[in-house]
Amino acid sequence: MHLLWENAPQTITQLTKVLGTGKGWSKNIVITYLKRLEEKEAVYFPKITREEAEQDEIHSLLDKVFHGNAGLLVNTMVKDEMLSEEEIAQLYRLLHGGEDDKDNGFN
Repeated sequence: MHLLWENAPQTITQLTKVLGTGKGWSKNIVITYLKRLEEKEAVYFPKITREEAEQDEIHSLLDKVFHGNAGLLVNTMVKDEMLSEEEIAQLYRLLHGGEDDKDNGFN
């Protein structure tokens, strides 16, 4: 999907060339991958933005793993030391209204 978002639209030939070189995928693997994306209505030109996909994925993760509780996700990330001190500071500022969410440094 990142390839499509960054360089849309693309032909099968273009995608095969990039994915074959970068990932070592054969033409058949690329075509199978594209069919799966097409089933999600995302092929050749993404029908949703990267931000929409990120939102969908984070909501899905929250629901599946954390029962919709974002606090549990953040607690796990902090406890398992998945966030740097700077990311924790940015999150703190964001939660306390000190930064615009589009400029929070997490992008």
